[in-house]
Amino acid sequence: MDNKNFMRDARRKALQGVRDFTQKVPDGVGVFICGRDHYFDSISELTTSLGLSGRPYTVVDLEEFTEASANDFLRRNEITEPLPDWLPRKPLILSYLLRNKLFAEILSIDASKGFGYAWDNFLARICDREAGLENSSMDPATIRAVLERLADVVRAKPSGTGPITGNDLADAYSDETGQAAGEGVLAQLQRLPGLTQRDSEAGSRAFVDHDMLGALQGGAFARQALTGFQTATVAALSELSDRAISMATYLLVKEQATAD
Repeated sequence: MDNKNFMRDARRKALQGVRDFTQKVPDGVGVFICGRDHYFDSISELTTSLGLSGRPYTVVDLEEFTEASANDFLRRNEITEPLPDWLPRKPLILSYLLRNKLFAEILSIDASKGFGYAWDNFLARICDREAGLENSSMDPATIRAVLERLADVVRAKPSGTGPITGNDLADAYSDETGQAAGEGVLAQLQRLPGLTQRDSEAGSRAFVDHDMLGALQGGAFARQALTGFQTATVAALSELSDRAISMATYLLVKEQATAD
């Protein structure tokens, strides 16, 4: 299977409604479209899939926040509490928390209970959010399981963060659910949180935040330990980070795992 082509075809089918809309917009009327920068392989695919070919358009990339710009962004949105050290300073994550009025809930997570506690709670909220999106095809448990499996998969790759191909995405879903990924699932897989486009390889993704990657790898290892490593499928090249060990330890204690 050509991972680039089947994922690109799935994206094009998923955006048929957007193309129908943009191609019928009268001249002189603007359209604002926002999304995750790693969804498309290239600007050329973006313009074709969104029906922008032959029309003037501007692509704006938010890039990443610095500590100062993150604090400035939050102050302008009436959030004055300091951000906890463990929380990623990603524009999409911070804007999502604001939009859904979840900042108070996230800031209430007791980081003194450790990396595992904070990230277990945070990932639960992120996966709940993804499952609640319109046209979502996966429930929160499946989204988290797929993310954990992908995080485990990249341990077998030289970079330790990617590349994650279209086949990797589809296989992770199939391995976790026993079902083939349909069009709706393929569309959602390509916009999973924590993944970004890998510049050096068109059509592939990579994990962008090392803390999130460590938390997911720790979750994957804990699930493997709890099932006697029956779900382990890769030969890792990289060791578990301290972050991953903290998460795995927390989850195993939470599940009251014994030495056996």
